[in-house]
Amino acid sequence: MEKLNPGMRLAQWAMCLAMLLAGSCSSDNNPDEPEPPSPGLLPIKLSCSISAPASRATDTAFETGDRIGLYVANYAGSTPPILQTAGNHVDNMPFSYSGNTWTSQSSVYWEDDTTPADFYAYFPYASTVADITAYPAEIKTNQSTASAYDSSNALWGKTAKQKPTASAVHITLAPLFSRIVVNLTAGKGFTTTDLADADIQVVLNNAHHKAILNLAQGTATPTGGSSDIRFLRDSDGQSFRAWVVPQDIALHITVTINGNPYTIEQEFSFESGKQHSFTLTVDKNGEGLQVDITGWETDNIDYGGTVG
Repeated sequence: MEKLNPGMRLAQWAMCLAMLLAGSCSSDNNPDEPEPPSPGLLPIKLSCSISAPASRATDTAFETGDRIGLYVANYAGSTPPILQTAGNHVDNMPFSYSGNTWTSQSSVYWEDDTTPADFYAYFPYASTVADITAYPAEIKTNQSTASAYDSSNALWGKTAKQKPTASAVHITLAPLFSRIVVNLTAGKGFTTTDLADADIQVVLNNAHHKAILNLAQGTATPTGGSSDIRFLRDSDGQSFRAWVVPQDIALHITVTINGNPYTIEQEFSFESGKQHSFTLTVDKNGEGLQVDITGWETDNIDYGGTVG
């Protein structure tokens, strides 16, 4: 038998290997070939705003570092979902505001590309919500600093039956508490500078400062005892504001100007998400100061009265 030299053997082995590879590539049933990737789920994106009256120092927008809690509940066909404390599509997922975008703590997606959902958001975020229908909250009794005032409100919003989208879902959050504003104006013998220089304190007496929030319905119910609530004085020195738990109350406000107290008394109803404001005109007379109420304003309702 004729012997093959090493070079010829190598050539024959190369030819056989090429034929084997060609045969395997022509096979229609290659188990090692990966399946085409399935379409990806849409990520959930958010866009949030605040309706007035708002809780921030600017009273118009969120601030960098703010965090909201998000719940998402899916529809079952055409049946609207009932938000639960747990077991929803998304449960209390924190989203942080960076100045122009909202970012979730971890990736979160729509159920699919057809199932609509209800979106619920609340502020400020809490890591633990033991009961979605009975979440305890309270305002600061001393709101005389901006930080105490800002942290004394709760916001809530809902966007219903939102269809899956690649765009951001917009949720408008509104205050669950009520805001009261006292405006002082200079009257006879008194100037704006006098007001700015005066030692002035405004206190709401004997009001509930604790509440139970229903984060499924967006309601606040007063609970617990009563306390005095001290107002924040604005930089102009003439306006004072505070957050109040919604409640019916025998209104008792004490305005102290340079050590002289003046009292406002009236039956009143503080309503969730509404601002109640009035103006006091400060006049000088022979006995010192006189303070008159020139008008209450609550959804364009005017209230009158006099304090002394």
